[in-house]
Amino acid sequence: MSRIHNCRICGGNRPCDEKHCLGCGTELVRCKAAKLKRNWNECPACTHTGPHKLTSDKQFRCQKCGATFEGPDFNFVDDRPDVNVDKKDRLADEIKKRRQKL
Repeated sequence: MSRIHNCRICGGNRPCDEKHCLGCGTELVRCKAAKLKRNWNECPACTHTGPHKLTSDKQFRCQKCGATFEGPDFNFVDDRPDVNVDKKDRLADEIKKRRQKL
């Protein structure tokens, strides 16, 4: 019986044997999600990952070293304003969910 794994190559939950993804054939070692190089709210001064105090719009104060820094930057390629508003709202919701987990 095959297991289910989350494949980053073919996207989603796919069946696998012990060595390969049965969705795309990639080795399971390569299918694992890549680690993020930097945490979204990591302090640039001391690399403390939080929680950080929100001081103003997109500004954080590190509780460990007291440094003030801005949140993540994002750019929109789409020139339709309604789509950009939706993307911005989704990003704000994602940031709120991440803060609640801390």
